Amino acid sequence: MDLSTSGLSQWWQHWLQTIWPEPCFNCGCPGELSPYGLCHSCQSQVIFWHNNPGSQLLHAVVYDGVMKRLICDYKYKRKKFLAPKLARLIAEVLSQAGICQPEAIVPVPLFWWRELVRGFNQMALVGLYLEQFTGIPLFNNVLAKHRQTISQTNLTGSERKKNVRGSFSVRHDRLIKDRYLLLIDDVYTTGATTEEAVRCLKKAGAKAVTVVTVARSAD
Repeated sequence: MDLSTSGLSQWWQHWLQTIWPEPCFNCGCPGELSPYGLCHSCQSQVIFWHNNPGSQLLHAVVYDGVMKRLICDYKYKRKKFLAPKLARLIAEVLSQAGICQPEAIVPVPLFWWRELVRGFNQMALVGLYLEQFTGIPLFNNVLAKHRQTISQTNLTGSERKKNVRGSFSVRHDRLIKDRYLLLIDDVYTTGATTEEAVRCLKKAGAKAVTVVTVARSAD
């Protein structure tokens, strides 16, 4: 039987899935899963965000319940196998958004020390899978966070904006000049972080920036 490399890989993955079915990441039950790694019962608990057609600020789901656990497990427990699940959520949002195809994906970066402690940049890894799913190139090292900021969790909206003001910078601005960019992040709360990142990208010459986050806080 003549199998291409990609065909052999797909056959092998299918065989492994048949012998050792992947469990639902939330409840651990084996069985047929959604593209996001959830069984039917857990999938039904996910609240998808309603985006206005053509909006430049888009979200996949509400940050609550199952999806809150998924994102927290991914970020803080280093469950990197969840990265393609999150990338598929973003890809699905893009396919339904009614916007022009962005020319490059830019993940919101971490300060180097936080990335070292965490072990990876969660959105850079999601961006790698999103690049595979959409064909949009990933510009991983264009946007940098050059200043450490305190956790935004317990800050007010105005405090969050002040906290992140001036914390981003652009490397190799020629790469983004006059380009339409897709900025991706995990959770949107007040928008302080993404707004500052967008401001920085546009100041460096980006033509336009669409923001897509995996989840948006319901608060």
